[in-house]
Amino acid sequence: MRKLFLAERLLVESLLKKSGLDSIGIDFREVQVEAMSDGGMGSLKFLSSTPDELRSLGLQVEAMAKDEADGVELSISLNFDSDGVLYELDIWKVDFSPLGGYPRVDSLSSVKVIP
Repeated sequence: MRKLFLAERLLVESLLKKSGLDSIGIDFREVQVEAMSDGGMGSLKFLSSTPDELRSLGLQVEAMAKDEADGVELSISLNFDSDGVLYELDIWKVDFSPLGGYPRVDSLSSVKVIP
């Protein structure tokens, strides 16, 4: 369990802003995460006081970007639970290699909200 690293926080904030969800008022000083077992692609689970077995997937913000280190395409999904609480930052690198560097926030494209 840890706080978000700066690059992670900037990515999440940018996804929220580009999707129009930046007004939901997340206090990033309180956000706790843990790395997900994804082969080093950078996915995170947001911790909650609600037990995992009671959480279910809700709203999603999807985007595309490129790995900052090698330019390989990334599929990024910022997931909320059904109560509107941050749930996961899911990053999938199309060649399944480990993430070399979080994408620059100005490189995010195709940002869309999926209810």
